[in-house]
Amino acid sequence: MKRLTARMKTDYFRRSYEAIDGLWFMKLEEDMDFERALEYDRRVWEIVPKIQCRKIKDMLGLDPVGLGGLSEALTAKFAIEGFACSLRNDDQGHLIFEIKSCPWFEKMKASGREHLAARVGQVICQTEYQAWAREFGKDIRAQVTNRLCDGRKTCTLDFSLEQ
Repeated sequence: MKRLTARMKTDYFRRSYEAIDGLWFMKLEEDMDFERALEYDRRVWEIVPKIQCRKIKDMLGLDPVGLGGLSEALTAKFAIEGFACSLRNDDQGHLIFEIKSCPWFEKMKASGREHLAARVGQVICQTEYQAWAREFGKDIRAQVTNRLCDGRKTCTLDFSLEQ
């Protein structure tokens, strides 16, 4: 009998997590409509990042506040979830992630739901990344300035301290 490797276990849980996210949304959409399902999804994505962030902070022993800890936590999240991205800091204190490939957008395209991706990205990404920012400081603001799902070359996530 073949033994499960750590990689196989990780892939199993990732695929399950991704499937559950999509399936519950589609079932809500069947019973309601797209916009109502999206509102429930938004409410879920106000909470999920708190759980993820707190676990990553614990696993990596990160500083609980500030852009430095946020940078490390999001870099870990993106690696775990299979994003292709780069990170830079500008001279005005902004932490900027450029996402070249998003596994969530790829899943939507593969499932034939690409036409809905821009609306989902508009609502969910801003909600998710603002929740991540708040976990590292109430004064950190997240702004999604570009999105792959809007036809851009990258998603741009800009984190900064509110002045």
